[in-house]
Amino acid sequence: MSQRDNAWLDSATPAEINAARRAGELNEVLGLPAPFEREDEGKPVSAEELEAMTPAQVMAAYRAGKLNAVLAKPTVWLAG
Repeated sequence: MSQRDNAWLDSATPAEINAARRAGELNEVLGLPAPFEREDEGKPVSAEELEAMTPAQVMAAYRAGKLNAVLAKPTVWLAG
């Protein structure tokens, strides 16, 4: 993921800065860890990948159902 720099910050609007912050594009400037990136966004997250993720990334993956395998959650409920 590309990172924004101080020159970009000087010319950006507050809305652009907020969007870049939410996207993880300001992590380097803010001294935060690099955002977690995956080659295949569609596959479930592995335990190793989970350890490298930020809390926000974990919550997004959880909400998208990408942690079901690592959390041993059933993906289909069977009616009985």
